[in-house]
Amino acid sequence: MPARILLVDDDPITLRLLANMVHHFGHLPEVVSGGEAALERLADTTSSRIDVMVLDLVMPDTDGMTVLERVRQMPAPPAIIVQTAQGGIDTAVSAMRAGAFDFIVKPASPERLGVAIANALKLTALTGEVERLRNGREDVVGFTDLAADAPVMARTVDLARRAARSAIPILLEGDPGTGKEWLARAIHGESPRRARPFVIFNCGAMPPEAVEDALFGTPARPGSPATRGRLQEAQGGTLLLKQIADLPAGAQARLAAIMEDGTLSTGAQDKSQRADFRLLATTSRRLVDRVAEGGFREDLFYRLNVFPIWLPPLRERPEDIAPLAQAFLTRFAAEEGRSRLKGLSQEAEALLLAFAWPGNIRQLENAIYRAVILCEGELLRPWDFPQVQTALDAGAISALVKAWQNEAEETVLAERLAGISGAAPALRLPLQDVAAAHHGRSETLRHLPPRADKESPSLYGSVQLVDRDGELRPLATLEEAAIRFAVGHYGGRMSEVARRLGIGRSTLYRKLKEYGIAEADAA
Repeated sequence: MPARILLVDDDPITLRLLANMVHHFGHLPEVVSGGEAALERLADTTSSRIDVMVLDLVMPDTDGMTVLERVRQMPAPPAIIVQTAQGGIDTAVSAMRAGAFDFIVKPASPERLGVAIANALKLTALTGEVERLRNGREDVVGFTDLAADAPVMARTVDLARRAARSAIPILLEGDPGTGKEWLARAIHGESPRRARPFVIFNCGAMPPEAVEDALFGTPARPGSPATRGRLQEAQGGTLLLKQIADLPAGAQARLAAIMEDGTLSTGAQDKSQRADFRLLATTSRRLVDRVAEGGFREDLFYRLNVFPIWLPPLRERPEDIAPLAQAFLTRFAAEEGRSRLKGLSQEAEALLLAFAWPGNIRQLENAIYRAVILCEGELLRPWDFPQVQTALDAGAISALVKAWQNEAEETVLAERLAGISGAAPALRLPLQDVAAAHHGRSETLRHLPPRADKESPSLYGSVQLVDRDGELRPLATLEEAAIRFAVGHYGGRMSEVARRLGIGRSTLYRKLKEYGIAEADAA
């Protein structure tokens, strides 16, 4: 999409030359004569946004330095390239300090102006993306921002919506990494306190002796002023206590007392104020069990457990895996400058659906980040998730995912599955069937007929060191098995096979010939 460049100068000939150059660069030029006209154009919110402004510093009505100062106070100002016939270090330094992105001397050459505009557009794009990511993390989050399309999440979100309208404490329970903090943010974002502070405190992130001072603050002492704790910071807003099961006993007692009498110390001697914060708490450990063990106060438990909400693990929410993965991919691709990366291939999506995700959303986020770093194309592929492939048992999903890549191989797999189950073979396996094949038919797939050779590569996606007689396999046999597996695993892409094995392509082809491995056979 062409950028819109605002050209500001009091000389019509200069404006005409600049407009011709900008048009030649493939952008849309707009020309105004004078600083006041430029400020009016930038303030006009009904017109298209200006991406870059080329500004003359010497003009009769309002000079360029004044324009720079006023533009800098505008929300989301464009990148500004200043130009003047009076070149000099002092002028350049003053312009840069006033907010200019670049400085060129009249008459500007097409090459110099083109480079300056291109760099300014890169800065504008990067600034906009960073701001978008910052807003996505820091601004108010609502329930529509959550990936919660799975049926099992319907009751969780419904309970959270009801609770958001009240001021009662909420206990969010669930396995580690299930998204409890994001649900807490959504509750705050949908509550009447959405415009007030949202304060987070991790109860297990610091030594127990430091928790009370950080959470409740410290009174004034001789030589040291009072300090505000997280409870004071959350006044009027919401306080989220993460991993509250790890809250030390002393802090539990003080928090229970505050919830009992509804007052909060101000830090000044003998002065207190009404406790006015909404309390949310998360835990990955069942608090009722901690109470039974004597590690958590019973009175505090009953005050927190007024409205408990359970977040199901990701393995019970397969409908949310693809939306979450795409959201993580978009974010990481922007952060890592991978603008070519567009999404997940069907094979990769099938792989993610088939995995149980014991680490839940946090593990999925980590896997996507690693895949974005590894990916060399426009779509994430199964081989960009080596840890997920390794973790899948019996190599069942590896065979199923590879079936997407080769119609003949897919047909063979369908026939083998049909021969075992007695069903008619299907030509293609939809994504949901891939996941079902892994989770629901894993026992069947474990009994697929093995190769007759007792030294054949394992279906587990790894090379076994011993044969079925318990004897150590020769080194050459292990190397042959590794190469066979690699060629099949990477679909016969020899450059990738050689790179992953850490050998040159000539060495790889020599070993293929030495072991009598044909690429088609290995795949």
